[in-house]
Amino acid sequence: MNIKRYGASAYHGISQVNLPCPVITWDVALQGLKVTKSNVKDFSTEARHNYIVEFPVEDICMLLNVLAGAAKENPSQFEQTLECSLKSLAMLQAVASGIKT
Repeated sequence: MNIKRYGASAYHGISQVNLPCPVITWDVALQGLKVTKSNVKDFSTEARHNYIVEFPVEDICMLLNVLAGAAKENPSQFEQTLECSLKSLAMLQAVASGIKT
């Protein structure tokens, strides 16, 4: 996962940090996904930081809507990539449809 940033009022280039192999868990209190990665090198110094990125379920729904729209526009780009998630996608579809799995 890459996180990029740049100035909102003054552009001095893009800084980015890479979070290789983050830990992704469901956070019951947040009702969303929590992405964590420890000991990550800073954008521009030798400092190290622990990162937490949170995706409440509402944001996940928006991500799924954008992903579905992109997949519909260019199915061949997504077929192989999403194939390994087919069971998970089917479970999400069943739950969203009210089917108890």
